[in-house]
Amino acid sequence: MSLTAGQNKSRRELGYPYGVTGNSANENGFRESRTDNRFMHLRFRRLMSTDNEWSVSYYRNEDRGREEWFGEAADVVNQGLIDAGFPFFSIGSLPLPIDYNRSATRQNIDFQHSFVPAQDWRVAWGAELRHEALKSNRMFFLTGRESDGFVRVSANVEWRPSERWTLNAGNMIERFRGRSPQASPRLFATWHATPEHALKAGASRAFRHPALIETRGDSRFNFPEVAAALTALDPVAGPLLAAGFQQGRSRRTFVGTASLQPERLDSVEFGYVGQFGASTLEVRAFHERFNHLVTEARYSDSDYLETGVTFVEGDAVTIQGIEYQYRYRSDGREIW
Repeated sequence: MSLTAGQNKSRRELGYPYGVTGNSANENGFRESRTDNRFMHLRFRRLMSTDNEWSVSYYRNEDRGREEWFGEAADVVNQGLIDAGFPFFSIGSLPLPIDYNRSATRQNIDFQHSFVPAQDWRVAWGAELRHEALKSNRMFFLTGRESDGFVRVSANVEWRPSERWTLNAGNMIERFRGRSPQASPRLFATWHATPEHALKAGASRAFRHPALIETRGDSRFNFPEVAAALTALDPVAGPLLAAGFQQGRSRRTFVGTASLQPERLDSVEFGYVGQFGASTLEVRAFHERFNHLVTEARYSDSDYLETGVTFVEGDAVTIQGIEYQYRYRSDGREIW
């Protein structure tokens, strides 16, 4: 049994001077960002024999951030009054609280088992259950918190029918909350021409589930202080001006898209690995195709004064090329 735990705290200064280009409302003003990350990993491992072992582990990670300062709404509001045809109205200094405070917690339990059922065969399989929760009033305006989770099972089989051939086949099936199961198969073959030279080929599929921010995020700057300041300008016109500013809803910086599909990567590769004395050369030719890539797009809502960012599925992308790596290990154990 083993237990690993740790904590990391940090502080850093962020922001720009008030009034510079791009910071007219101090929306990116000087501030201190503090983070606190803690983790714990508990693992129980049982060795049944030299080729048969299983393990169970529990992992927990907490990440907290505190980032807050004051913006200045006067310039933005007064410019809005001018644009709306009311240049004779204006408000004085109006500091507004801004924060990006957040806390995230991730927990997962997994089981792994590897064994040799017969000569020249090796099997590894496992299962995992994960839960993630994120709290942030800024990033999730309506709920203040969101969570997600998945269950995953995987298996991999290795077979060596001869000294020259090694075959690997595997699959991983995972299901996220509220979605259908998805499979990520992989198949690889390696031919050992000699003990020092080998050719390999394979194909695989992998998925990336959209983050909570991408699917359920809703960041709004909704300040009732703006409506109160406008109402106080004039007994008659003030309430109308406040209503025109949508009760102080000045910005909606980003909004998630619940219908996003998981990103999918299909990959095919061919490679060579050669050992030349103290040197190793590895060359890989690959063809990868990405589908349902999540990209940013502009988002507009007539209830808000400015456009924001949302997330959409972009066009498919194909990447192909050749990778190579040369390594040299000298007698002194240095690696180049």
